[in-house]
Amino acid sequence: MELSSDQKFQALTLRYQDQVELHRMLTNNVWKIFVAYSSLQMVLGAWLVSSEVLYDVSSSYSLLVIDFSITLIAYKILGHQHERRQEVTRTIQNLNEAFEFNVEGVYLPGKALNPEYHRRYWLKWYRYALAAMFVAIFAMVLYGTN
Repeated sequence: MELSSDQKFQALTLRYQDQVELHRMLTNNVWKIFVAYSSLQMVLGAWLVSSEVLYDVSSSYSLLVIDFSITLIAYKILGHQHERRQEVTRTIQNLNEAFEFNVEGVYLPGKALNPEYHRRYWLKWYRYALAAMFVAIFAMVLYGTN
């Protein structure tokens, strides 16, 4: 199937819009996952501080296993979201090249429409925060809140 220049342009434009919206959605999902996990940890911490619920070692360890499981799930979901966002970003970069947004002088005299791109990886910071919150709950369970 042979496409005209207009058809190719429309296909690239639709793909660009689709990928930008997908990137927004994935970024929003990461934030929602992180906020949900943080909220859960804060509620758990407040509950531990306000009550004397852990009377025996088995209850303490059970709570830690549950909390560790939730932490591990959040860790993995954030990792998969990061990988998917990288794929979408590469697609957008390919589309930028197809539209010649990165080529100097095509749209603006003497410079490219897009500035030079520098990746900012947030995944490690989310993971550091997950670890810190888990360690805080771990310490509260093992060493008490008093």
